[in-house]
Amino acid sequence: MIVRTIRGLAAATALLVAVSSSASAQGASSGLAITAGVDMPMGDFADVAKMGFLVGGQYTMPLGETFKLRLNADYARNGFHDDVVSLLGDGNWTRLGGMANLIYPFGGEMGLYGLGGVGFYSVNTDLSGSEAESKLAWN
Repeated sequence: MIVRTIRGLAAATALLVAVSSSASAQGASSGLAITAGVDMPMGDFADVAKMGFLVGGQYTMPLGETFKLRLNADYARNGFHDDVVSLLGDGNWTRLGGMANLIYPFGGEMGLYGLGGVGFYSVNTDLSGSEAESKLAWN
């Protein structure tokens, strides 16, 4: 399933790069970004999970004169604390998902903007007896 998802994300990225090249040739502003960082567990999740990593990418393109569309995908992985491992066995928590956001820039030189969007996230623990769970996300 992960391989199929990664292939789909790669195909979507290739399509977006092609659209970006076309938009740039027409004078529109668009961009592609790659992200990587540390995934810090917070709240109750910090009680069971260690610090992990995340990687992702985003593509932004103009929609008319005012709005922009931002598409992003990310993958995060965290290990479990030793006390959880001793109870349930070794395993990891992973999250794979994507969002589509509509951006309204209004800050002029300050670069302020508002955004809203929807997407999905699939969360999985690779402990025995656990199943992946997909959820709708919004911001």
